[in-house]
Amino acid sequence: MPREINIDLEGKVLVVTGGTKGLGREIALGAAKEKAKLAVCSRSEDFLENLKKDLDSIYDDQNDYYLDTVDINEVNMLKNFSNNIVKELGEPDVLIANAGVTDQKHHSLVDLPDETWEKIININLSGTFYTIKTFLPLLEKTRGNLIIMTSLLGQKGYGKANDAPYCASKFGLEGLAEVAADEYEGKVNVNTIFPAEKVNTNFFSHLSKEEREKLSDPEVIVEPTLFLASLPTGSLTAHSLNAKKWREDLAYQKDLLKKSRKEN
Repeated sequence: MPREINIDLEGKVLVVTGGTKGLGREIALGAAKEKAKLAVCSRSEDFLENLKKDLDSIYDDQNDYYLDTVDINEVNMLKNFSNNIVKELGEPDVLIANAGVTDQKHHSLVDLPDETWEKIININLSGTFYTIKTFLPLLEKTRGNLIIMTSLLGQKGYGKANDAPYCASKFGLEGLAEVAADEYEGKVNVNTIFPAEKVNTNFFSHLSKEEREKLSDPEVIVEPTLFLASLPTGSLTAHSLNAKKWREDLAYQKDLLKKSRKEN
């Protein structure tokens, strides 16, 4: 990473929800390589076990990471997860609220089953709300960073046909982030991030192998996410970071770097 981009996570406690697949997994592994103390949750024990194998090849000490099976719609599970993180690793410095799902069949509005709408809204929006509600008081103690994974489809003007629940949930997260940023101004930096391009994750499992090979690698999200995770208290907040522009538009990247220093 260029020296101008300050990635300083050594010894910091970083939490990733939905961190065993896709973007979340890449972020978790990237943070581990930066020597953060890592906590990851997932609904799947099998996926957690697969992640553990990779983490064991990065960490010398297994006490530097903590993995747990959590359904983010279950508040008690989230509370136990946060309590165990404090016990095992210390107070969280960073939360990356990444867990999310989509409608793989891409129904139109009138054909969308009610249960599909409810599932996606419950996980993407309500589950993320429960997550940040649980962790914000802890982040306030460490004066840390909250990062919420959204989407280009959650930005004004980018709503897309046949993706109603996903778009609605991601628009909702952008609004939720603005509220949190306002309430915790000067205490916790609150930002969102989105790839702004199709990335080769399970979200696009309906595509052919040839089509998926043309998609961007999930690693594209790592550097800008860890940049946000490393921000000092009282710096850049209430911003939606476009990861594609970060990578391709040097002026955009330099502007964010300047703002992160200027607002500090």
